[in-house]
This record gives sequence, C-alpha cells and structure tokens, in this order.
Amino acid sequence: MADLDLCYRSAMDLAKSVSRGDISPVELIENTLARIDAVNPVLNCFTEVYEQDARKQAGLAEDAVRRGDTLGPLHGIPVAIKDFTPVKGKITTKGSCVFRDNISESDAIVVENLQRAGAIVVGRTTTPEFTYSSLTDSRLWGITRNPWNTERTPGGSSGGAAAAVASGCVPLAEGTDSGGSVRIPASHCGIVGMKPSFGRIPYEFMPSQYDWMTSHGPLSRTVGDAALFLSVCQGPDTRDLQAVVPKLDFSDLPAVPGAKRRLALSSDLGCYDVDPDVAANLVECSRVFADAGYEIEEVDLGWTSSFLTAWWSTWDVFMATNFGRYLHDFEDQMHPTLVAAIRKGEKISAVELRQFEEIFTDAWRKLAVVLERCDALLCPTEAIPAPPVGYDEAASITLSASGRLSAMDMTMQFNALLVPAISVPSGFSRDRLPTGLQIISGRGRDDIVLALAALLERLKPWASHRPPL
Repeated sequence: MADLDLCYRSAMDLAKSVSRGDISPVELIENTLARIDAVNPVLNCFTEVYEQDARKQAGLAEDAVRRGDTLGPLHGIPVAIKDFTPVKGKITTKGSCVFRDNISESDAIVVENLQRAGAIVVGRTTTPEFTYSSLTDSRLWGITRNPWNTERTPGGSSGGAAAAVASGCVPLAEGTDSGGSVRIPASHCGIVGMKPSFGRIPYEFMPSQYDWMTSHGPLSRTVGDAALFLSVCQGPDTRDLQAVVPKLDFSDLPAVPGAKRRLALSSDLGCYDVDPDVAANLVECSRVFADAGYEIEEVDLGWTSSFLTAWWSTWDVFMATNFGRYLHDFEDQMHPTLVAAIRKGEKISAVELRQFEEIFTDAWRKLAVVLERCDALLCPTEAIPAPPVGYDEAASITLSASGRLSAMDMTMQFNALLVPAISVPSGFSRDRLPTGLQIISGRGRDDIVLALAALLERLKPWASHRPPL
C-alpha cells in the first residue's frame, strides 16, 4: 500500500526532503510504483512503467545523497513523460497502432533537461492517437478515466499525465499542448497545467520545426512545481530554431504581481455558451483577486466562432501534414475521427491556410489592446466540466442562429496567439467535478501568469483536494 500523504506532496517539497536525507529516493520511487500499481488498472493513465530502470536510478540517486554530491533541483523525484515525447531506448507509440513497436533513438530535449535536473522517469502516460483529441481514448491503449469520477474523461490529449498527477502517482508530469492538451486535462482533473509562451521550452523532434502551435508544458498539483518545470526545461537551445524566448527567473515570483493591478475578465471569450457552475467559479476567483487589490474589468474581446473554426482547420492541416502519410497502410487501424480530420486537412489549400492567419491576427490585435491596460486576462479553461468517457466532441461543437458557440474547449485560441496560458483549479461543479480558470498574459510574460496563479493558490488553496480514488 502506498503512503498517500507522501503521494500528494509537491515535487519541490520532496526534493528538499531528499536533499536533507529525510527521505530516500528509493523509498520515494517504491511508493510511486505502489501507487501506480493501485490506480493504473482503474484509470489506464500509464502505457508503460519502467520499474527496473526507476529502481536503478533511485539507488544511484540515494548514493549521490550519501556522498554529498551537488544535487539537481529534481534529484530523485519521479516524473512521467507523455507517450508522444521521445525517451531514448523506449517505445514511443504516439497513441497509435502505427507506432506500436517504435523505439526512440534519442531523448527529447525536455526529457534531457528533466533528467539533468535529477528527475527519474517512471513511465509513459496515455494520449489519444497523434494527440488529436480532447479526450484520451485510442484503439491502441483504450479509455483513460478521470480520478474524480471514472465514468468521466480526464480530457486530452495529455489525459494520462493529468490523471497520473491528480491521483498521486507522480507530483510532476510532462505534456504537450497544441490546442489545450495540457490545460484541458488539468481543468478536468483539478490540477495545474501550463502552456508556456511559444519558444519558451525547446520542441524539436517533429519532422518540421516550423510548428507555432505546440509547446511542452507541466502538469502538477502546485504552481511552484509548474514554475520549477519551466526553470529546468526552458531554452534557448540551438537545436530548436524557434526556442528563442529569453530565460526568466521563476524561483522568486512576486507576491503581488503586475504593474497595472488590473485584470481583464471574459466569461465567454465573446461567443461561448458556458456552464453556470464554470461561470460562477470564474466569478468567485475574480472576487479573490479583487479582494487582493486588483481592479477587475469585464471585457468583450470581440472574438467570434470564426476564430475557433480557423484553428480547427489549421489543426486538420497539421494532422494531414504529419500523419496523413500513414493512411495508405494503416487507415483501418486509425481512429475514424482522426482519419476524417486528415481528409479535411488534405482539402484545404495553401492560400486558405494563410488566410486563417488574418483571423488570428485580428484576434491578437483585439487582445493586445486589452493587455495594454491589464496585466492578464481571466477566462474559463473549459466551457463544461468533464463529460462522460463516450463524449462525441465533434458532434458537440454547434453554432446557434445567434452565433453562440457550444463547444468544450476554450484553450486553442491562445496557442494561435503564442502567449502563455495557465489553467488552475477554480472550484467544483454541483456534481463534484473540478473546473478550471485560465490566466493569460503577453508573450514572454510567463512570470506574470505563474505569479498570479500562485497568488490565487495562496488565497484559495486547492492542495487539500484529493479525488476519491
């Protein structure tokens, strides 16, 4: 049986205990493996668990402590890597039968950096096929479930990572986020998930590095752990020609961040229908900031459903470009929704694709005006709490005659705009499902986003909330 109090301690706290010799890395890894063994048969959040490797690395980490070696900031701390990000010598399936036997020849830079900081990779977390979906369900690995209610999805595409963190398997996990794939499951699982500024963390292993949508990001239970992840994983790095955002010091975030002390509030991003509980929790969080001395300005961003439509079309082109080549040999083994997306992407012309950029540019100009007078924007992460595991996300996206949008995710807009966005717990629905709040600021201002999230965490703490599993 795992020690649950140990399972739910933060990575920062555990690292301090390891460095002082108060807890052994061997003890910590054994506890982690016990927790994974207990919950993975129910949640299906791990595709592989590296028990032998993790135990070996824990022994070496313990020896380093005994010798008095200089220790990294994550020395001996268990972490999980999404089954999309390469880990040298390990199978990386990308959630697809196409890559069921694919062994990575090298580590991704983000994995290198985590291991250099002393982290121990204990396993790989589930993802939908090629990260396409906002739910974590694939033909290769099956359904991943939410630890707050196993009949609900944890979200996606980093759903396995979020479920692993929320259920106390690991304090920190890596995810990738192209349209919300870190923030969506963070919201549904009641934890912290951040998409940093584009170019903050190197992302180099795709066939083309000219991808402006995707970032690595942390999933954690505390803002401090998310900041620590960014500290050890940020570039610049010459191996990624777009990892050019200058380094920031995330070790000492300001207690009352922002020069303007004004926050913009948008409950619907201009066009979404939002669940009443999600909206109420957003307002409550804004009141917490107001009580801390911030002026809250409700804003109309002037965004319409065309923004979301343009992003989805761009995402379909991304899928067609990177994975359409596998249809000829593997279509019968690929998820039908993904196949349909690839087919759509193949029909979009280069001219249409560049025209979508005009929509993104117009949206940025509207947000930029708001960020000139406000330190950050507050909005929901997801329009609804976690839906059932069989949720049809494609069919759920509808547009009313008045232009109101029914859709789950309120995240992809910020990928298109390259800005940092963090999702933190905002409360619970009447069904005791977590809801999430997004905090967004200008590109490069990851420190503001993290500091505001940390302020909310201090004033409206969520660390004591544990799922019933």
